[in-house]
Amino acid sequence: MSYGDGPRFDSRTNGFPVRDFVVGRTGWRWLVALGAAEVALTTAAAMDLCFRPAAGVRGRKGLWWLGIFVQPVGPIAYLVWGRRP
Repeated sequence: MSYGDGPRFDSRTNGFPVRDFVVGRTGWRWLVALGAAEVALTTAAAMDLCFRPAAGVRGRKGLWWLGIFVQPVGPIAYLVWGRRP
């Protein structure tokens, strides 16, 4: 077996692949779910910012564009505080 052909093994993990030992099977499910939620929030914030006029945004739209890509607080901050009713 050459370097890079499979999962890494560590003597501290008692023969389990490192990725499974660190996160675990349930942890991977949570990680995927949180990643999907993060993508959904970022997409919703970006679409809202794209189609909302500048008068409907608190502050500068350019700064909010930078802010929504600061994960995970940026999209939530925009959706809560960045929009005018």
